[in-house]
Amino acid sequence: MAKPILMPQIGENIKTGRIIEWLVKEGDSVKEGDVIVVVESEKAAVEVEAYDSGVIQEILYSSGDEAEVLKPIAYLVQPDEDAEEALPKASPEQIQQPSRFASPSARRLAREHGIDLESISGSGPRGRIIKRDVLAAVASTEREAVVSAPEIEGVLAEDREIPLSRMRKVIAERMTRSKQTIPHFYLFSEVDMTEALAWRKAYNEKNNARVTITDMIIKTVASALLEFGRMNAYADDENIILKKNINIGVAVSIPDGLLVPVIPDAAQKDITEISRVCRENTEAARRGSLRTPAVGTFTITNLGMYSVSRFLPIINPPECGILGVGSIERKVVAIDNGIHIRDMMPLCLACDHRAVDGVYAAQFLTRIKEFVEHEFSS
Repeated sequence: MAKPILMPQIGENIKTGRIIEWLVKEGDSVKEGDVIVVVESEKAAVEVEAYDSGVIQEILYSSGDEAEVLKPIAYLVQPDEDAEEALPKASPEQIQQPSRFASPSARRLAREHGIDLESISGSGPRGRIIKRDVLAAVASTEREAVVSAPEIEGVLAEDREIPLSRMRKVIAERMTRSKQTIPHFYLFSEVDMTEALAWRKAYNEKNNARVTITDMIIKTVASALLEFGRMNAYADDENIILKKNINIGVAVSIPDGLLVPVIPDAAQKDITEISRVCRENTEAARRGSLRTPAVGTFTITNLGMYSVSRFLPIINPPECGILGVGSIERKVVAIDNGIHIRDMMPLCLACDHRAVDGVYAAQFLTRIKEFVEHEFSS
């Protein structure tokens, strides 16, 4: 029997997703884990993988179409199945003409600048419209070009207006809503990273690995959330919803915004798997896509690599907490009766006061500190 390929649940309270690009066509054979389609929510693009091996027998939506989440967008059958009998038929309204063949980045850029893809000739493989084609169209119509940070540095000859991109509008809306509706409070702590840094160096050398400080923080936060379930929750005016899965989001900077790719079931993964997934997620996010549709339950944001000592992170709604990580600095520290030079890392925990109080949050932050200092010791 045909198995449906569903539009994934791309985010909390998001009801539809848009088909950006099919990477397969009807009749193609796929293996479990193959990326078959790129879909998009208002926040990011997501690569959807085949959940089983088989043949793509019917595609219900064309590129550019919107579909309800958790509803079929295509059907997968086994090679020996009778396709006519195996497949449920698409309704007439689902059968639409395909739109222009364009890359996801080209589509996003065209939408931001109001460019009609039908008016563009593609220079990519098989006439595919790619980013440079859209940029050329923007320039030819004298619209504002996409501006990167280096282009706006320095002294300008005159005022310059830069329209908010779709991503910046979404970020602005979510962060404004967070600060207006979530009663934030903040707790600070410092973690002695001296032993953890030595452990990390020895582990990477022994295993030819690339475990980062962020990977270690993800592991310790996930472990602490197993004990402090109210921090792994969603809150609204009526309820606190304790989430059964621990999905850690990690904020990643991209041009003109940020994405928060998620490491699903982080508490069930060892440090090596966390490192691998985090690295893959970061690389995908910087290409403008997310590899998993999992929805985060707690977020980590690390600005330590930019020599930022402390900052106040804003909670990513509807989550109840976010952990800000600052730069590691060598400090003189009193231990027992002696004075020592230690590598100290500042943490700032932002909490939703509707869900947790100060003592509970302080115990959670202390548990993170204990995990880091004792679990990663050589």
